Amino acid sequence: MKKQEAIIVDIAAHEDRLGKIRVLAKTLDTENYHSKESTNAKTKDINERWIKLNEDIFDQRRKLLNDLQFQQSILFYKK
Repeated sequence: MKKQEAIIVDIAAHEDRLGKIRVLAKTLDTENYHSKESTNAKTKDINERWIKLNEDIFDQRRKLLNDLQFQQSILFYKK
């Protein structure tokens, strides 16, 4: 569980960088940068991967909590 929490904290630290990428991409788009289509596609890919990563982390944490709850219930019934 502690490793999972450390991973979550580490990944959350990158949220600020992702926000800066989004702002920069939006600026390039609004200022009609010559490669804005490529930039927009890469930004979309980064955003989709970020969402997937966060979903995977949430699912993994939910599974760990369910396993922990199950183990605790087994210990409770053994008493």
